[in-house]
Amino acid sequence: MTEKTDWGATEEIPMSKKEADELFALIESLRAKGEYGEAIQLLEKGLQGPFALVGEDYTKAETMVREMEYKQALWEANEVKRK
Repeated sequence: MTEKTDWGATEEIPMSKKEADELFALIESLRAKGEYGEAIQLLEKGLQGPFALVGEDYTKAETMVREMEYKQALWEANEVKRK
């Protein structure tokens, strides 16, 4: 959720550590099932807010997105080779 500042702009509300840990647990569960697309979407939402990941959690999420995009691309390339 975003909060309106006194001059009318909006700012992101940082995600709590508990919420971030729950998000990462869900994402790890999706990764274990090979559901990279859904996991990436959840991470991207966490990176963009409105309840945004901050600090180390933001960095961790960015790294996870890059890793999953790479793994998904490899999987897709292997599928093309098999056909």
